Amino acid sequence: MIIGGYKVGNTVLKSINEKKHLVFNCKNCVYSASLAEDKACRLHACSVSQTDKPDLIVLADVYERVYDEKQTKLIVEISELMLDLEQQSVWGPEHLSDGQEVNEQHTASRHSVLVKVAHELLAYDPIYAYLTAQDEFKKEKLRMAKMPDSYQKGAEPYLETLIYILKKMEATSIITQTKQYLQDLAHIPDTSQLYRTIFNAEIKPSFIGSRLLFGETAQLQLVDEYNVKDTNVQIFKHPDQIEYWYLVNPPEYTLTPDKYFIISKTKEIVSEYKNIGLQMHLQVLAQIQKIILKECLCQL
Repeated sequence: MIIGGYKVGNTVLKSINEKKHLVFNCKNCVYSASLAEDKACRLHACSVSQTDKPDLIVLADVYERVYDEKQTKLIVEISELMLDLEQQSVWGPEHLSDGQEVNEQHTASRHSVLVKVAHELLAYDPIYAYLTAQDEFKKEKLRMAKMPDSYQKGAEPYLETLIYILKKMEATSIITQTKQYLQDLAHIPDTSQLYRTIFNAEIKPSFIGSRLLFGETAQLQLVDEYNVKDTNVQIFKHPDQIEYWYLVNPPEYTLTPDKYFIISKTKEIVSEYKNIGLQMHLQVLAQIQKIILKECLCQL
């Protein structure tokens, strides 16, 4: 897939613990591996989710950013809305005017607005798409109040289409979460800050199966704490759960990004070699050492 003139990473759908994980290979991508920070990532995720319908989204680089089911649902809902509006062709001529020749002069600008809102913006910035649709609805209402009856009649299909799109957007979780805040604003804001409050990934190194969880810990009560060799273990009691929480902080979570890179690169190279003898194994390790050294020098 090409986004902004650049090829983005491939995707693979994996089934893990009966959950569909949509994994994006972000290692060589020019964009940031973050749904919160990068609109290109949101565009890519929405586009692929139209067909794959994942339970979790994973952006894989040296670290993997795992978006849980609730956050992934936000993306899936937008992808389904994109597909729905495209199938209905809401920017088609029947949605722009009443078909009378006198009103045809307004269809081009209306078509541009609907394509921008329902096709372009919706894919990478659904909040801004919603605000743009709202703004256009208000402007069209004002125009209709000032124009003759012929214009008003011709604009009715367009106004009804804007209302339909707004209602469909308001049915999505991402707009439901932000609607009250948006209604209190006098001007269209910079929406990038809003996505930082919506998307908060769990992070783990790509070679580790467990994840770093970031969430509400204020309710947890520390029961015990001890070390197993170099690994710190904390036991917490949750007020609403019977079982205790065991939080483990192994030393591999405190490695520097450079060391994470070396381990990830080693894992990637070793995984390409299977069923080899000892002599070949030693040759492979020597080759890996050279490759990683070269890669590290390129990072400097």
